[in-house]
Amino acid sequence: MDAVGTSKERADVILTVRLNKEVKEKATRIIERKNLTLSAVVQRFFDAIVQTGEVPYLQESERPSSEEIELRLTAMNRFHTKLPLDLTDHEIKAARIKERYGIDLG
Repeated sequence: MDAVGTSKERADVILTVRLNKEVKEKATRIIERKNLTLSAVVQRFFDAIVQTGEVPYLQESERPSSEEIELRLTAMNRFHTKLPLDLTDHEIKAARIKERYGIDLG
């Protein structure tokens, strides 16, 4: 890897991408002003995904994976009480102590 974290290994895969022509032309001009090539930019993008485990600029509005949904539900369940909501704070506390420690505060 070089100083900016991109792989200098010889590429062994060719990637074909469909883009809007105008977007491609505008992006190419910007990339060339930075003295980069389209290939170098795509390689850096993929290197960033591998290094971080995330896709940069991905909108959170997309449906999360089943794994992500399970993680979120588990986190939410840690704070969710299974007791009816018409109990007082004292009754909820007593029920949790009984559930966790087997002590009945009655």
